[in-house]
Amino acid sequence: MKVQMLILHPIFIENGNTLAIRLGVPIASEFSPTADDTYLILGAHDHSLMLIQQQEKSGCTYIILNSESPASNHLRNKYFIKLMKANSVWDYHCESTVYLRELGIKVYGRFIFEFPELVNDAPREIDILFVGTKSAKREIIMADLKK
Repeated sequence: MKVQMLILHPIFIENGNTLAIRLGVPIASEFSPTADDTYLILGAHDHSLMLIQQQEKSGCTYIILNSESPASNHLRNKYFIKLMKANSVWDYHCESTVYLRELGIKVYGRFIFEFPELVNDAPREIDILFVGTKSAKREIIMADLKK
């Protein structure tokens, strides 16, 4: 059995590289699956139908690394749901795990988005904090931070 990381969206490159190193698996440079192949997949939600077709044709195995929240439209895509029901799924958050299980998808594990260490010794004039979409809860946090 050959296990490889398959990264299908550029937003996951750093996470996929870091996870591949941690797990000791190579990153697939091309996607030509055979029955002996197992792929850990980041970005499966963007290519669900193609992945289903390749799996039916080759007999390969997938482990889907789900990054989509319950509010995501991808979790209403019948092909993505079918793909996850037919394969092992690792999820990123307990709330989405509950939602996936309600859809009949078995979640076998959890993964945490990791990034490579960024070493930067240059002096900074400012720090930037991203808080997310404005909400009443975040307004309170921002007010506390300003104090």
